[in-house]
Amino acid sequence: MNIGDLAGAAAHLHPEIEWIEAEHSPYGWPGPPLVGIAAVADAVWSRLPGDWVDLRVVPEEFVPAADRVAVIGRYVGRHARSGAALDAQVLHLWTVADGVITRYRGFADTYALHKAMGA
Repeated sequence: MNIGDLAGAAAHLHPEIEWIEAEHSPYGWPGPPLVGIAAVADAVWSRLPGDWVDLRVVPEEFVPAADRVAVIGRYVGRHARSGAALDAQVLHLWTVADGVITRYRGFADTYALHKAMGA
């Protein structure tokens, strides 16, 4: 998925999705989980196009477990202001009910994110 697909991705989310970013992520932590598509779009998705050039989530492995799917992969792209490349490991844990995603919990190499962002 690349950041141009966010509107399409939202169609697969429950309207009141619970969204938990990785600890120390520049997109929401520390703080309580985000609740609802609008909150996620506001706090996370709206910032991505200004922060990153050609940001992609590159899945490498899907691990199903009951009502969850773990996706192991990488964030790949380039930071818009620093110009630094990003290639960071990531794990997304998705909870699914009635065909829609009800919860997201992210784990990522936040050091690599901050480094690419010039922090």
